[in-house]
Amino acid sequence: MEHIKWIIQTVIAAAAFLGAVTVIAKPIRAMLKAQRDILTRLNTLERHQRETWKETLRHKIFSSSLPLTERVNAGEIYITNGGNGTAKVQHEDNVRRLREERIP
Repeated sequence: MEHIKWIIQTVIAAAAFLGAVTVIAKPIRAMLKAQRDILTRLNTLERHQRETWKETLRHKIFSSSLPLTERVNAGEIYITNGGNGTAKVQHEDNVRRLREERIP
């Protein structure tokens, strides 16, 4: 009989423990999900910010209203950060024109 009481008490204690763990784990899971969501949003914002920054550099490279040296500097930064395509071609043309300006 004592053995059965001990089993019942152990089962009740285990159930109480599991209930407590569940109560504690639920908000922790919610916090971890919120953290994942925030990190996903942050990564998206960082990607968009980088794309906007590269677009600004592209505009500088093509802008005839800016001094040639500023366009060349923007092109160097753009290419160093993986930029290519028509902006790279334009940058190379800007570099050539700047050299021609500097050589009398």
